[in-house]
Amino acid sequence: PNDYYLTATKEDFQKLICEAQGIVIYLLKRIPPDVDKIELPKKLEVILDVLSQVHEAKAEAYLNEVKSYFGLNGRELDGYRKHIKEIQKTRRTIERDANATRLQDEKNPAILCAIFPALVDLVEHNGETAFLIKDNDDVRVVTEYQQGDKILIPPSKDKIPWLLPPADKVLKIYDRQKKSPKGDTYGQLLDDLIEYHRSISALPSDEHYLLMAVWVMLTYLLEEMHYSPILFLFAVPERGKSRTGKGIIYAAYRGMYVESLREAYLLRVGQHLGASLFFDVTNIWKKAEKYGSEDIILLRFEKGAKVARVLYPDAGPFEDTVYFSIFGPTVIATNEQPNYILETRGVTTVMPQSNKNYENEITPELAIDLKCRLLAFRAKYIGTKLPEVKKPANGRLGDILKPIMQMLHLVKPESIGKFLELIERLSIDRTNERGSSVEAELLSAIVSLSDKVTNGKLAVKLITKRLNLKRSFRAQLTYQFVGRRLGAMGLEKASIGNGCSAILWNEDLIDSLTARYGILKDPEPEEEPQKPHKPHKRIILVKRHKHQ
Repeated sequence: PNDYYLTATKEDFQKLICEAQGIVIYLLKRIPPDVDKIELPKKLEVILDVLSQVHEAKAEAYLNEVKSYFGLNGRELDGYRKHIKEIQKTRRTIERDANATRLQDEKNPAILCAIFPALVDLVEHNGETAFLIKDNDDVRVVTEYQQGDKILIPPSKDKIPWLLPPADKVLKIYDRQKKSPKGDTYGQLLDDLIEYHRSISALPSDEHYLLMAVWVMLTYLLEEMHYSPILFLFAVPERGKSRTGKGIIYAAYRGMYVESLREAYLLRVGQHLGASLFFDVTNIWKKAEKYGSEDIILLRFEKGAKVARVLYPDAGPFEDTVYFSIFGPTVIATNEQPNYILETRGVTTVMPQSNKNYENEITPELAIDLKCRLLAFRAKYIGTKLPEVKKPANGRLGDILKPIMQMLHLVKPESIGKFLELIERLSIDRTNERGSSVEAELLSAIVSLSDKVTNGKLAVKLITKRLNLKRSFRAQLTYQFVGRRLGAMGLEKASIGNGCSAILWNEDLIDSLTARYGILKDPEPEEEPQKPHKPHKRIILVKRHKHQ
């Protein structure tokens, strides 16, 4: 039970591990032996976690119990052995990292650090890593920074996984931009970013180039934003997804091109580096589930989001859990449609087919001049409140695109009209996607049954029957499922005279939902299919003699 962690001592945990076999057998009995093999890894998650904390020989014995119970073959069992080792490796990495930080705080007044309020960014100075600091209106380079009673020093150059901009070049650009009108300086920077993206890959429209350019600028002032929309690059193979993603991330603030979705790694780069990440994977959600990093990917889009990990179970209440900050810009290239919940937290660009050949190689050096100009831009506006604007769309789409609008108001207001055209298309796409969901089917059925409302109530049985008209036998929905979905949509439940479930007919709520899901309010009624006429069978009785 979860409450166990609040009161258990170290000795209790040791005793618990010694009794692992009983735990494994108990948990196994709670899983049907004929469970779908696709769902089995998720069902075995707790068991595998227990086995990762016992001696290898004992773990192997318990794995044989799992093998015989579910009828696994040798290859499947090897997969679970490998997963146990990954759990052990992740735990060791996180604990080692946390312990090193604790020891450093206790013994060393100089602390390695890459994030603090006055920092513009890490830069290269005399061949080494240095801090670029903003002090009032001045920007200067230092090799250490005093913060309270602690001295902060930057990580060594070989520990930084992105190309560091040269400090002297950033300082020259900053001094020059201070003397230039804002519109001439940053409007031109936006235009140059658009041309940079045009030279890299083909996108569906001019508005998409604008989106990518503004998104890159947004990464340099993320402290002033509440959301960072995830950019999804979606298409079949060989459409330029990787090329486009690299071009974006190499120009972004602390951009990193990664393929790993390992939990410990993502927690590190989020907490200690505040990096912008480009994930280039075939199926982002499947891989995230494999490594237990779904919550990290889901929460990167929102400021203040933290994920919890229990690292010190024997430390007692409040001391056993570490909370990691993981907010940061994210780009995802994938061949598979992203998970629906994840997709609502960003903007999807379907990469078009293009016959154009791009000769230039996409490397961090290609974007270094733009990065220097963008750092000077960050130095200008860091700590400055950005223009307040209204949400450009309803729902979460409006939330995640509001920072883009704020950035456009700041650097190039005349481009707002063009971006609003893209937002309108995105809104239509989202409405169409919602229109193909189960919820949309439910609403269509409810609207078509408006003449069946009795005393302000509509029976769930009627709604389910209407939904199942065009469904195959295997795809039939149950009353219970339909009732739960109706409740989740906010429709109030009731009952009718014969004890059957129903919903209260709320005209205002139904109007609001139909508008959201793009459902026609007056659809043509669906007729129940007529059962085909079957001819009567003629039965002939024949009297038989005994000898026959």
